[in-house]
Amino acid sequence: MATWAWILIAVAIAVVVVVLAMMAGQQRRTTVLRRRFGAEYERTVQARDNRRAAEADLRNRQKQRKRLDIRPLAEPTRSRFVDEWRELQGRFVDQPSSTVMAADELVYRVMAERGYPVENFEEPVVLH
Repeated sequence: MATWAWILIAVAIAVVVVVLAMMAGQQRRTTVLRRRFGAEYERTVQARDNRRAAEADLRNRQKQRKRLDIRPLAEPTRSRFVDEWRELQGRFVDQPSSTVMAADELVYRVMAERGYPVENFEEPVVLH
C-alpha cells in the first residue's frame, strides 16, 4: 500500500479516537450534572432550548455556588432558629398574615447567617 494511504488511515483513526473521546467526556459531564442536580437537571433541560444550553446554565450555577462561603449553623444558633420556627408554626392558624411575614424574615436571617447573599433576590441562588 502507498505511504499516503497509510497516512490517510492513521488520520482517520486519529479523528475517530478524538470524536469518541469528546463524546465520552460529554457523557461524563452530563452524568455528573444529573447526579448533582437531580430533578433540577430535567427541569432545566425542559425549560431551555436544548440540553447543551441547559447544561451550560447548570455549570454556571455551580461556579456561582463555589464563589459563595456557605457554612453550617453553629448548634446554639441552629437551635434558636428551630425554636423560632416552631413558635411561628404555632401562631400560624390564629395569625396567618403576620406569621407568614415573620417566617419570611426568619428565612432571610437563616440564609444570611449561613452566608447566602440575601441583599438581591433578583439573581438566583443555588441551594445545592
